[in-house]
Amino acid sequence: MTFCLFSGLAWFPVLTAAFGALSMVVPFSIGYKYDQLSSKLPFVSDAGSVAPASTFFTFFVVSFAFCCMMTAFIRFSHIRGILGHDKIGIQRANVLALLLAIIVTIGLNLVASFPESVNFTVHIIGFCMSIGLAPFYCFLQLYLSQKLASEGHFPKNKVLFVFRLFLMIVSGVGFLVTSMLFLFEGYTYLYEPEEDEETLYYTCSGAEWAATAAFILFLLTLAKEFSAINVTIFVEVLNGHVNRDETV
Repeated sequence: MTFCLFSGLAWFPVLTAAFGALSMVVPFSIGYKYDQLSSKLPFVSDAGSVAPASTFFTFFVVSFAFCCMMTAFIRFSHIRGILGHDKIGIQRANVLALLLAIIVTIGLNLVASFPESVNFTVHIIGFCMSIGLAPFYCFLQLYLSQKLASEGHFPKNKVLFVFRLFLMIVSGVGFLVTSMLFLFEGYTYLYEPEEDEETLYYTCSGAEWAATAAFILFLLTLAKEFSAINVTIFVEVLNGHVNRDETV
C-alpha cells in the first residue's frame, strides 16, 4: 500500500528558519519587556540567559537544532538519491556536509543546555561548534547546488547563488569579528559596556546577530530545492509475523 504524505517539503526549511528566528526574537523581546537586557543590543545568548526568557531560548534553540538535523539529512538523502553511485567527489562533499551538520546540531544543543550562567566554557564551545562551522556547511551546500545545477539536476538560478554566497560570507565574517573582539576585549556574561566601549561592543554583538541570521536565512533558501521533494511511505504487512490462531 502506497500513499503520498506531502506534495513537497518546502515547508521544512521554512519551519527550521522560523524556529531559528524565534530563538533570537522571543528571548530578546521578553528580556526587553522585563528590563533584563544588559545593553541595547546584547549577545543573542545574553538576551536568553535570565528567566523567563531563558526557558523560551532553550526550547526554540533545541527545536531549531532538531529541524536543522532533519533538514540536513533530507538534503543529504536527496543528493545521494540523485547521484546514486556516481560522482565520488560530490558524494564525499555530501557526506562531509552531513557530518558538519551533526556537529553544528550538537553545538546548538550545548548552547541551549549550558547557558552562560551555568557553564560559560561549554557554552562558548557550543557557539564555536555551531555558528563557527555554519559557514563551512553553507559553502558545501553552495558547492553541491552549483555542481548539480551544472549537470541539469537542479535549475540554474544566478540570483539565488549570489544571495547564498552573500549569506555565507556574512556568516563567516560575522563569526570571525565576534570571536576576535570577544577574545581581545574580554567580554563576559551579561557584560555592560562603558561609553568608550560601546562601539566595539555593539560591533561584536551585532556581528553575532548577523552571523546567526545569515545562517538561518541560508537554510531558508533550501526551500527552493525542497519543493521538488516528495515523501512517500510504503506500508507492507508481513503475514508471517501475524499469528492468526492467537485468541484473546
